Amino acid sequence: MNTNLNDRKNTELRSLSWYNRPLWGSQSFFEWFQSLFGGGKNEIPETTQAIYRDRFNSLKNISVMIRAIDNEKFTSREFVNFLMINRQLEQNTGSYESLKDSMDLLRVALETKESFLKIEATETRYRSYAQQEFYEFVFDLLQKKLHTRRI
Repeated sequence: MNTNLNDRKNTELRSLSWYNRPLWGSQSFFEWFQSLFGGGKNEIPETTQAIYRDRFNSLKNISVMIRAIDNEKFTSREFVNFLMINRQLEQNTGSYESLKDSMDLLRVALETKESFLKIEATETRYRSYAQQEFYEFVFDLLQKKLHTRRI
């Protein structure tokens, strides 16, 4: 029975191409050759692919920003001077020392200008004599406090 089985295997092996026949043992030449070079490709995990795509998209965004920054108008002498002045203002140094507080107050005043104008227009429309006296009283108090702080 074993000999009959072996004969059948030998017949099947002879019918195969030379590269599909076992070279030694049960491994064919093709299988042996593939095993020399790692056999096959390993599947890349989905998490690794997602990380790669994320990093690649980040690099695309950074490259767009770098191209925008690498422009002649950002290397001109006027722009460099503007950056130096802005830096000195922010750090409160150089010839712009002690102007930061004033700049911050001016910025706030400009941002809230419209709101104050609307409030003032509403108040003048509905202002009574007692309110005018109250505002004058508050103004005088503020003037006295400012005067005492200077002295």
